[in-house]
Amino acid sequence: MTSPSVVHAKSVPVIPGYYSGVGDLFSALLLGFYHADSSAHLHDMDTPLSYATSQALVKTHTILRQTYEYTQSLPEEECQSTDDEKDASDPHRRIRRMRARELRLVQSQDLLKDTKLDDMRRLEPWVGFWVQA
Repeated sequence: MTSPSVVHAKSVPVIPGYYSGVGDLFSALLLGFYHADSSAHLHDMDTPLSYATSQALVKTHTILRQTYEYTQSLPEEECQSTDDEKDASDPHRRIRRMRARELRLVQSQDLLKDTKLDDMRRLEPWVGFWVQA
């Protein structure tokens, strides 16, 4: 009988709001950090996929947090929530609203280039995931 694969998990705080491109960013980072044949940066229970996922999760969440903090510093009219009716009556409202929610990628270049991942941010093996009740 083969042993089940290791399941990893990590929770992060919820960041309110809608931000376009988050899935694309996460996917690009995951693919960029995934190297199936590499054991560099891996700890005892890490796998190449858990390492790449940790990197993608930490970087995506950090960029989201920075973007959210930036949106909070903008004038209220640029931080409006989604409202299709108001957007339809004022086309510039939607543009202002979406501009405020653009991910802060250019401002996060140093974070995106950094390949170090401190142990506090690694995905943890989910002990007991496969245990039957």
